[in-house]
Amino acid sequence: MLVSDWMTPAPLTVPRDTPVLEALRLLKARGFRRLPVVDGAKLIGIVTDKDLKDAMPSKATTLSIWELNYLLAKLTVADVMAKPVKSCRSTDTLEAAALIMQDAKVAGLPVLDASGPTRLHELLAAAAHTVRQRSTVFVVSDFVCEPGWSQPLAQLAQRHDVVAVRLLAPLEQALPDLGLIPMRDAETGEQLMVDTHNPGFRRRFAQIAAEREAGLRSDLARAGVDTLELSTNDDLLEALLRFVDLRKRRKQVSRHRLPAHLKLAA
Repeated sequence: MLVSDWMTPAPLTVPRDTPVLEALRLLKARGFRRLPVVDGAKLIGIVTDKDLKDAMPSKATTLSIWELNYLLAKLTVADVMAKPVKSCRSTDTLEAAALIMQDAKVAGLPVLDASGPTRLHELLAAAAHTVRQRSTVFVVSDFVCEPGWSQPLAQLAQRHDVVAVRLLAPLEQALPDLGLIPMRDAETGEQLMVDTHNPGFRRRFAQIAAEREAGLRSDLARAGVDTLELSTNDDLLEALLRFVDLRKRRKQVSRHRLPAHLKLAA
């Protein structure tokens, strides 16, 4: 039997600045015994009900109620969480997960898979160290990910011929009127209900999407890479082959084109 058969999908998480009292309230209200602590989309620690209760002041304290409230308001889960975090994958067997818990002396494990948030900057930096000989490198992504990828992309483009292949989903540009619908982030697992019937919401969504597109195109241009934009409905391989052929023809034309000063001399 696999971990995926028993794990809790899209578990409740708390940001690192969550007060200890709020974390305790959540655990009591939901009936949980532990909470993963995240910084953005990154797992940075885990807290248990015991960790939180141990962090509370002793009943024998001489502090006043005002002093206690002040200290507790300042105390966050980041101050008491366990780190680094032992984890397993959804494809692991329950026996393998049990061995990890036994070795680490913990009663629960967060499940981390490769389908987590995209860290494109790490992949680009790894490519720069791995690909030594000058090559044509295709970077296929929607580029909607953690910030910090533009500089590694520019550095990669200094040594290689880099083509950024952007995959665009039509529904990420404009939402149709479908009424109240649930939406789930495929990378983080976060879910929320969205009222697509609201015209103001749809206009704001389209405006944010347009601003994001303008920013992404500007970053790609500054990185000095060629960009191919494809819809997720397109045939990726066919489009890439067509694009490569067009680039080859463009280079052949520019190679045979005389410089301006030579044209004048002729």
